[in-house]
Amino acid sequence: MNAVMALAAPRGGQGGNAGMWIWGPLLLIVWLALAVLVTWLVIRLINGRAGAAPEATGAEWVRGLLAERHAKGEISTEEYNERLAKLG
Repeated sequence: MNAVMALAAPRGGQGGNAGMWIWGPLLLIVWLALAVLVTWLVIRLINGRAGAAPEATGAEWVRGLLAERHAKGEISTEEYNERLAKLG
């Protein structure tokens, strides 16, 4: 009977847990990495537009609008400079 048991036992004599010291910590690292990734994604979704440029203030927005209208030819250079001067 002992001979049959010896033949049926896994190699290495560890009772089937020979690789557990490798796979246990590896699986733990994988699960921790997954938890960190999910947490990062949730925080990014909560914050909305992560990495987006900050919103322009009122005066900056108007300057941008004036520059755009000047580039399109909707206002002349004279009018553009006059309105910029009024903004300060």
